[in-house]
Amino acid sequence: MAAAAALVLGLTACPPKIPHQPAAMALAQEPVFVEPVVDPDAAGPLVELVMLAGGSRWDAPGQEGQAWHAAMARPHAPTVTVHVGRDHAWYTLVCPSDAASCVGPVDRLLGGFADRAGLVDQAADALTHPDPTDATRDVLYGLLYEAHPYGHPVVGRLGALDPTTQLRPGWETPRFTRGTILARAVGRTDDEAATLTRLLGPSLARLPAVLPPDAAMKGPPPARGITVARLPIDGDQVSVHVGVVLSRRATNPTRMRPSSDEITAWTEISACLTGALPGYAWDPPTEAPPGWQAALTTPLHPALVWSLTGSVDEVAPALERLPERLLGVPDAITDACSSDPAARAETVRGALDAGYTVVIGVGRDIEDPSLPDVEGDELLDLPAPAEGLFR
Repeated sequence: MAAAAALVLGLTACPPKIPHQPAAMALAQEPVFVEPVVDPDAAGPLVELVMLAGGSRWDAPGQEGQAWHAAMARPHAPTVTVHVGRDHAWYTLVCPSDAASCVGPVDRLLGGFADRAGLVDQAADALTHPDPTDATRDVLYGLLYEAHPYGHPVVGRLGALDPTTQLRPGWETPRFTRGTILARAVGRTDDEAATLTRLLGPSLARLPAVLPPDAAMKGPPPARGITVARLPIDGDQVSVHVGVVLSRRATNPTRMRPSSDEITAWTEISACLTGALPGYAWDPPTEAPPGWQAALTTPLHPALVWSLTGSVDEVAPALERLPERLLGVPDAITDACSSDPAARAETVRGALDAGYTVVIGVGRDIEDPSLPDVEGDELLDLPAPAEGLFR
């Protein structure tokens, strides 16, 4: 009887309460780290900010492109440049004169937005005039990363985000929080960098101490095998993009980044493949402005991407030999560019064995658009991006 009573008690008793993410809550309240940087060649004092939760992978489904448009809608002076990627957003502000002149512009950048009409105008301009080569690349990423958010360009898709009607309430709410921002204070001397670091403290301390959002996508994209897609594009040229997704783990929880081993592997593989695919230009897998450390410049979901644009006569020979040349890509990793060439080559070989994606954009003005067939597990004949499928 005592044993039965103990069992019932064990099954019905309330489980012990677990504190709600104490580590994350403590992290959210930490002061923003400001790194002082001395650059004697700088034109003046600079403030550089990175939003760890400012990229497009935090866009909610149906609001793809919101991070980009919200960043571009902030009040920007001619001395402020903005770069929004799939993972992060970067801001660089050139101060008008001395370190003290940085405070006002930084406060406006962190807290204010442009009018809604300006957002509508810039969004329409960004989405309705795609470059043909960019359109082909957008389709490539849409196929490489089918799950949200990598299935869309950073600026969104035409029709998916309509600033006049579809922006959900709260789009203008800043994503700057203490737990999702890093800062650099660049001065021409040690004293200027130190002064700027000190002056930035109060502005950054006013940021809200709240938990950052979780990324929208948690798992890896599905394996596709070899996928070949053709689509019409504007102009009289052919644009080819080739992509191979490297193996990776599922997305980590909030504020977590790839391990140092993963970053090292991705960086070394990138350095080894510049000329690995003859005739194709290498698109290095980085997205940040120069100067930031590798942990912030390497995408969380890396892919090997090559591109080629030209006339039918120029593209056809390279396209015909593409499958056999891809097989030789792992051998291009040599002792000269990797600390562990055998392991790096095996990583690339495994990714190629799992499949790759080829997107061929054929100009509408080409009289005879016949091109060699690239055999694949799946062959797609797609409408133009302007028709609303991918943009």
